[in-house]
Amino acid sequence: MLGCWEAGIEGHTTILQYSPPASSVFLPFTTTPKDKKSHHHHHNQNFDPYKHLGHLSPFFEPPNTPTSLKSGTPPSCTATSRAFLIHRHGSRNPHADELAVIQGLADYIKNNSALFSNPQADVPFAWSFLARGSWNNTLGTDDLTAPGRQQLFDHGVALRLRYPDLYVEPDDESDDADSDARDALAVAGDEDRVVESAEWFLAGYYGRAAAGNGTGNGNGSGNRKTSSPPALKVIPEDAHTPSWITPHSTCSAWDEQYGGNLTERWGAVYLPPIAARINDLLERAWPGVHFSPAHVHAMFWACAYGTAARGVGSSPWCGVFEPEELLRNEYEYDLRQRGFSGYGLPGDMGAVLGGLLVGNVTAFLRGEDEEKKFSLNFGHDKTLAFGLTALGLAADGDGDDAFPPEGPVDPHRSWQSARLVPFASYMLWKRLECGGAEGSSGSRIQLILNGANYGLGPTGCAIDEYGTCGFDDFLGTDKVKAALNVTHGGERWKEVCEH
Repeated sequence: MLGCWEAGIEGHTTILQYSPPASSVFLPFTTTPKDKKSHHHHHNQNFDPYKHLGHLSPFFEPPNTPTSLKSGTPPSCTATSRAFLIHRHGSRNPHADELAVIQGLADYIKNNSALFSNPQADVPFAWSFLARGSWNNTLGTDDLTAPGRQQLFDHGVALRLRYPDLYVEPDDESDDADSDARDALAVAGDEDRVVESAEWFLAGYYGRAAAGNGTGNGNGSGNRKTSSPPALKVIPEDAHTPSWITPHSTCSAWDEQYGGNLTERWGAVYLPPIAARINDLLERAWPGVHFSPAHVHAMFWACAYGTAARGVGSSPWCGVFEPEELLRNEYEYDLRQRGFSGYGLPGDMGAVLGGLLVGNVTAFLRGEDEEKKFSLNFGHDKTLAFGLTALGLAADGDGDDAFPPEGPVDPHRSWQSARLVPFASYMLWKRLECGGAEGSSGSRIQLILNGANYGLGPTGCAIDEYGTCGFDDFLGTDKVKAALNVTHGGERWKEVCEH
């Protein structure tokens, strides 16, 4: 009998939590094998390394923000009339430059195989996989992985069940030749892992009809459909096509290397001591072993991407670090993410790029089209991060003082990429219809971030104990009005993107 996975959508348990069968003739690749559990024998049992891998973390449901918020929706709100989903792609393989770093570690181990296969003393258990020769680099590049497919499919199913009133049957009768954008079930950026993520989500949410699997040429039998709407509207990700999903692509002043100098400065602080600890620990077993700071950096990536490729518990590298070391590495991810898609961008760039997302969200939530009450959209971690920045959410202040590139690390910082934009992260914006006392009646707006309530107070509106604001109050805040003042190619856009 197989075990089961539990999906995580607002108020439900998190995905990537495997419930194993009572007995099994095989070990599912996504579980933590028994012989790997003690990889973490030296770790604080309350510390979960997989919630501290930055934007490379597998999806999990974080606490509400702030933690004082109640979960769910206000009791007086009896309906979600409209909702707008922005979903990051699921777990993926590393980018080519990241893979090259991991391969450098693999080459060092291979070139010293005689050393590692012939230890001169007892090998620390967490490192015994090197003595067995049981690790080599088999990662690919960029593509969605099996856990990534699972994440998106499960989210599709969970959202379908959580919000039945938002479900509208796909319109397969339309004869409007220009209606593909209107009738598309979802919108996705034109990146393979994003498109595939959208397809898996739609398969979970709509079933076979979403991908056209129920279509045919008229020669089929039974109740199979003979036509279906276009499942996905794909938006190019290039320097010529305006897109709120990838606004940075058409902003000539944006540079992918933003944040890189910050991570280099932090790496020079935190990586050498870890390398020294590891080499000292392993010296008796393997005299002359010398893992460099670059090798240690590769180990962190081997942990994160091994997990992304094969599931929680599958990478032995996650077990070789102390919790504090993983937290220092997490700060690197946060510096980088904030640097190229958040408050670390120069001037007003982050807010301007995220303004396009805010405009699309609010336009849809203000709409009255009963034929489409749920907008499904798929993009990247940057997509979500730009939106947070435009609204003043997850802010820690300005400049290096708020996020010092050489430390110290603030464990209570608001910008924690693992909680904000892990793999398969999502923003779910809801328009709620509420009754109750004066001031709480009418429409309210709520943000669900990765299944948890996220308070909208930093935008400037007054929130209730669930983090929601009056919809009109939200639209009237300075943050939202500034975001709605952004148009692609407009004055604010030119100020930050075309200088």
